[in-house]
Amino acid sequence: MKKILVVDDDPQSLESTRKILELAGYEVSTACDGQAALELVRPGGGSRGVELILTDVRMPRMGGLEFLRALAVCGDGIPVILMTAFGRIEDAVWAMKLGAVDFLTKPFTRQALLTSVAAALKRSRARGVERGASAARS
Repeated sequence: MKKILVVDDDPQSLESTRKILELAGYEVSTACDGQAALELVRPGGGSRGVELILTDVRMPRMGGLEFLRALAVCGDGIPVILMTAFGRIEDAVWAMKLGAVDFLTKPFTRQALLTSVAAALKRSRARGVERGASAARS
């Protein structure tokens, strides 16, 4: 079962996203902001094996873009999908430059969420196979 971490400061949004993903067969952990999420995915944190992160952009303590920057420093390569109710082209471009794999504007449909998640996990698996093949050749 694929493990996904959902990060959002809005309890309703967090819960509805969690339910959609769980009903689709994913194992879901949650965090209320980027700082809490970072603590979960760091070595020794409570969310080992996370394969994908969905995070809101605007949150207290540490927003999605700051979280994405901090996650990039850790270098663990977990793909990130950013979600926001304030969809601006500049934010989407900046997010992609920081390594986000997708940018969803709230409110999104169940299908848009599941399509984005499936595509991100597929790309992540493909990169993992490529890394494994290149390591075997070395």
